[in-house]
Amino acid sequence: QRRVRENSLSTMRWSSLALVLVVTCQANAHATHEALNSTVRVALAQILVLSSDREGNLVRMEHATRAAKVQGAQIVVFPEMSLYGWINPDVFNTSVPIPGRDSIAVAAMAEKHQIMVVCGFAERAEDGQGVYDSAVLFDSDGAILLKHRKIHILSSLMSPAYTPGKADASNIHAVDTKIGRVGVLICADTMPSPQWAHPNVLDACLLYTSDAADEEDSVDLGGRRIIKKKKKKKVYGRDIQ
Repeated sequence: QRRVRENSLSTMRWSSLALVLVVTCQANAHATHEALNSTVRVALAQILVLSSDREGNLVRMEHATRAAKVQGAQIVVFPEMSLYGWINPDVFNTSVPIPGRDSIAVAAMAEKHQIMVVCGFAERAEDGQGVYDSAVLFDSDGAILLKHRKIHILSSLMSPAYTPGKADASNIHAVDTKIGRVGVLICADTMPSPQWAHPNVLDACLLYTSDAADEEDSVDLGGRRIIKKKKKKKVYGRDIQ
């Protein structure tokens, strides 16, 4: 059984946000003794992801990673398509394979701060003919531990659409790590056929990457929305922002 409780919330410069959660995971027998039934501190870095602003997004990720480490997190989870934005046709020109320059940049960040990282990427297909919406789990030394390609790609939102990942054991899996057994899924992979119920990940602590947008009052699904200023509301005789 997993228990999650909010531990701390800190806002930072560069429109970054780190929410640190404490997660109690059960690891399997292949994990280290310390990982068994251990408590893991997970930072959810809901950063501002701007469409095609690779360098700016990496700067915001750097600040969030540092803040997560300072707050004692063992792993930090970034949004879907963290470097280029989600609904962004430009990725068909800018994306690279994994490993490649994008994953190498994030791997270096993980190694620099000695923290595990989950990050969403636009991944160029091996044959160069398509782009996957992918997520990668990095160890604290920068090594790639796991890669998952989004299965439910919501193809009606962009043309051409991302290439869907396979809904089988080659793409839905978990790995043993120093913090326990970890699996990664992306946003809509929780519906309509819940991939979290796949037997390959039933015994894992699942980490999800989702888009960096707030439908009501926040940013950006790949640059198509911008931050909106909330209207002031009257509550019990005082104005709140």
